[in-house]
Parts: sequence; C-alpha cells; structure tokens
Amino acid sequence: MIVLGIDPGTVAAGYGAVRAEGGRTRLVTCGAVRARRSQKLAERLRAIHDGLAAVVAETRPDVAVVEQPFAGENLATAIAIGEARGVALLACAAAGVPVEEYSPAEIKRAVVGSGAARKDQVALMVKAVLGLAEPPTPSDAADALAAAICYLHRAPVRTAANKAGFTAEAQRRRAATLADNDPREGRSPRLGASAVKKPGSGDLWKSSSTGTT
Repeated sequence: MIVLGIDPGTVAAGYGAVRAEGGRTRLVTCGAVRARRSQKLAERLRAIHDGLAAVVAETRPDVAVVEQPFAGENLATAIAIGEARGVALLACAAAGVPVEEYSPAEIKRAVVGSGAARKDQVALMVKAVLGLAEPPTPSDAADALAAAICYLHRAPVRTAANKAGFTAEAQRRRAATLADNDPREGRSPRLGASAVKKPGSGDLWKSSSTGTT
C-alpha cells in the first residue's frame, strides 16, 4: 500500500509518500511543491494544484491524507489554508484517490504520542519510523510524511471500529472527544478549549534523504 501525505500551503505544499508492506514502512518520495510569493493567489493555487497533481500521478497512491487546519489559527490564516486544502483535495479527487483528513494534533499523537509535540520531535520520529539517515527536509515534507504514517498507525483501530459497526463520523467524534479531555493537549476537560495559544513556479523540490536499511 502506498499512502501519500499532504501538508497544504499557498506558497509551499509538502508531500510525502510511504509504502507499507510486510510490516515495514518505507519512504517512496518526499519534498515540496513551491509557488513564487510574487504571484497572485490564484496563480499560486494553480501552481500548487498542478504540482500536487503531478506527484499523485507519479506515486499512484492507494489513499491520500490531507492535514486539517489548526483550530487556533487566526481567520486570515485559516482561510488561506482552506484554499490550499481545496486544491490538494481536488488534485487527489481528480485522480480518483480516496482522501482521509486528520488534525495536526491527531497526527502528532499518532506519530510521537503527544498532540503537543514540536515539529523537530515529529521529524525525528518520522526519521526513526522510515529508517532514514537524517530527518526529512524541508519541514513541510516531514509534516506530510507524518500524516501518511498517522494513517498507517490508525489502520488497526479503524479496522476494529468498522468491525464493531462504528461509522467514520462516530469514530471522528470519539477521537475529538478524547482529544478535548487529554491533559497533554493543554485543554480543559470541562470546556474542551485550548488553554494555550500557539504563537514559485510550481517546481517540485525533492528531499535527498535516503534510508539506512
């Protein structure tokens, strides 16, 4: 199985594909699709879309994972990320690739064990899981790979839930409830709100990270 993770952005969108077989997870490719900051938004979105569409065509994933926006982001940032997510979802849907979506906290929890993990901690765990000599770069690619790994780590839970008759929406509501009551997330179990606020041309940039095994 090949899983493609996407970390959407309006200037750079990270991507990372992993292959899971025989109980092992290996890197297929990773990098970032970049647009020029000088371009207008519509042109940047087109560049990001075309670059991601090329990645999807090259990797031919069985499923894609697109990161959801962080709930604490300001309105302008949330709108921009929403637009970037839209072109990422379109690139996958146009190729007939099913898409899963996870929040940053869900991804960090699945990969590191804490939804409040730092970016460098996520990158180090991605390096360990994939058996790389160095953490993947750029950071957008590391985040995208973490999203793909999250999907694989959640697969056993997803299978058990499906056998028990839980719908996808019921599973997501349950996961959200657990996150709201997790003291490691800095949230109040009673209020479920965060107590801490976290402060181009469409060319493909590919990581030179290679496996050690």
